[in-house]
Formats: sequence, structure tokens, C-alpha cells
Amino acid sequence: MSHEYCPHTFGSNQYANVMACSSKQVTDFVKWVQQQDFYKDTTIIINGDHLTMDGDFCDDVSPEYMRRTYTCVIHPDAEVQNRRRREPTPPLTCSRRLLWHWE
Repeated sequence: MSHEYCPHTFGSNQYANVMACSSKQVTDFVKWVQQQDFYKDTTIIINGDHLTMDGDFCDDVSPEYMRRTYTCVIHPDAEVQNRRRREPTPPLTCSRRLLWHWE
């Protein structure tokens, strides 16, 4: 990644820098979509596929904290019909988590 677009905010910690850069890119994309005319007809779904690729990265996280893959639905068109499944993250909460570093 370019240092101009994604500065090494976390020094030599490449994994943290990659996560921050991808978070910034997703944030920029979501903000761009929200400014487009088609946003009124658009639902954005962001979904992680694993907890982490670096087994040591979360060593400082309490073992009591239940880590989950990230799932976020922004601007849903319908209410959840099947409550037996895991509750979705409220859009405001997921937006705050997504934008944690860039606002």
C-alpha cells in the first residue's frame, strides 16, 4: 500500500497498519456511497470471514471478551424477519466500529 494513502500509523507493526489501511479504505468507500444518488436504494453489507490472521495480535485482549467475526449492515431496507438467528449489529454501532480510527 502507498504510504501517502495509508500512512504507517502503527510504526513497524505491519499487521496493524494493514488493518488500519483497509478500515480507512472501506470507510472512504462507504462515505462515498452514502453521497451518491443511488444510496437511497442501496444496502451495504460488510462481513469478516475470520477473527484474525495473526495469532499473536490479540494477546492483550481479555480471554473473557467474546471475539466474533465482524458483520455490519448499513441502510437495510427491511426488518429482520427471523429472530432465531444471531441479532444483527445495529447500523450506528457498526458504523462507529468501522470508523474507529478515521473520525
